[in-house]
Amino acid sequence: MHAFNLDSDVFWDLMSRYPEKLLFETSFYILLFIQAIYTGLMLSSNFHLRERRELSDENDDQGDSKLLYNSGIILLFFSVPFRLYIDLNSIIQAQSSSSYMAIQQHVGLADDFAILVVPSILLILAGLPKNKRLGFIVLIATVSYFIIIMILTGDRRYPVTGILAILLCYGAIYRIKLSLRKSLLTILVAMILLNLLAVIRKVRTDSLTSLFSFFGIFKEELFSMDVIYETLAEFGLSFFSVVAILKHMPSSESYLYGLTFVGSFTSLVPAGFLFSDFHSLISPSSNTINKLEGYPVGATLAGDLYANFGWYAVLIAIIIGKLLSKLFVFKEGKNKNFYIVRYYSLFYILINLVRSSFFEIFRASFMVYFIPILIIMILKYRQTKQKNKS
Repeated sequence: MHAFNLDSDVFWDLMSRYPEKLLFETSFYILLFIQAIYTGLMLSSNFHLRERRELSDENDDQGDSKLLYNSGIILLFFSVPFRLYIDLNSIIQAQSSSSYMAIQQHVGLADDFAILVVPSILLILAGLPKNKRLGFIVLIATVSYFIIIMILTGDRRYPVTGILAILLCYGAIYRIKLSLRKSLLTILVAMILLNLLAVIRKVRTDSLTSLFSFFGIFKEELFSMDVIYETLAEFGLSFFSVVAILKHMPSSESYLYGLTFVGSFTSLVPAGFLFSDFHSLISPSSNTINKLEGYPVGATLAGDLYANFGWYAVLIAIIIGKLLSKLFVFKEGKNKNFYIVRYYSLFYILINLVRSSFFEIFRASFMVYFIPILIIMILKYRQTKQKNKS
């Protein structure tokens, strides 16, 4: 935006507050970091081929549609009360002051269980490959719910990643192929959704309104053709969280030497109050650095890595890319839909690393990865036990 003299379209200009040398150095580091992540991902191409061959065991029925569907229903009934509790509280708090800033962040088991709604929807979609109509209804209902929550609360992060995960998972499970007509429709829907995010960003600090008033007031802006500029203006603030890291570390604050990543395991203990000071220490962007800067600009995995390892973070990023390739893999065969669900459940959480700290997503990643597997294993065990009795 700055390069094309479009600074006036950036709703919060932070670039002028930093010297060009620091901005250049940060940009260079981030480009290296991104390339390092992809280098690690690409190193495992042979591993993917081997895993696909291993999946030829016909006795493994973990991906059975009925098993996935039943697991999704159980997880949905378990997680929905927590999701509704958190969302309704957020709506009441935001609407009472017309600002999302009034929302008190929920930390604890209720929040952990609430994020399981998305994996439950993915499991249900995976269990309905032969019922496209019902799958589409589930898709529309879930996406509509998240859009309503965003409009009423102004909170966008997890609703947006939830929508992305569900849409992409739906496309993978039902093997949606984009014709010209579908491509044009997709572009139109994407344009409306991006404009929706831009409008919510403009009003969420002090002008939140009811659902019907929102569409009445901003219906024209939802079809704005300035969507490219607005979208570009939406992205970029997290860049300055990395700028702040390079500015203050190690000149003002010492490197953490891996403490962020090792210490994140303590978040798995359901007694966070015992480690509150320690958790503040291992999340430099969210706490120390933002306080030094005087304004919140979020956090990123790139910033966490630099805060721990300096420029050696580029090498560590290759290792992280290699580890991610073990998790983010599609497998062919009878279990294919199960692995699609696992893929997009993790995608739903880990995509937030572009604007969240590693510590913030660590516990949630464990929840969406292991709890669905646990439910599937229990149902599968009961299923096998009943077969043996008969």
